[in-house]
Amino acid sequence: MREKFPNIDLAQLNWTNVVDEMGRLRQDDALPVVVHRFESRGIQEVLVEVHRKLGSMVATADLVGYLSEHHGKGEIRMADRTFSVFALLAVNGVATSWVTASA
Repeated sequence: MREKFPNIDLAQLNWTNVVDEMGRLRQDDALPVVVHRFESRGIQEVLVEVHRKLGSMVATADLVGYLSEHHGKGEIRMADRTFSVFALLAVNGVATSWVTASA
């Protein structure tokens, strides 16, 4: 996954805090930032890498549940099968997503 992830300036992206003060993922904030980016392009499954030894192919409908279970365990990288739509959930609870120019 890391090899396919684009090398971009992360500071230039729009980041949103998606975790509450208790460290729980806020579904209302995670949906527009992460899930809707994939859903709006008709993507039904997302590749998710929590860390080098933990990852999965997750249905878009189950993505928030998977993120809730694993956030804080690593910088979570997400992408569609063609590696044109991407999302990140950082360990500190902020998330962002973007689409490459070729998508």
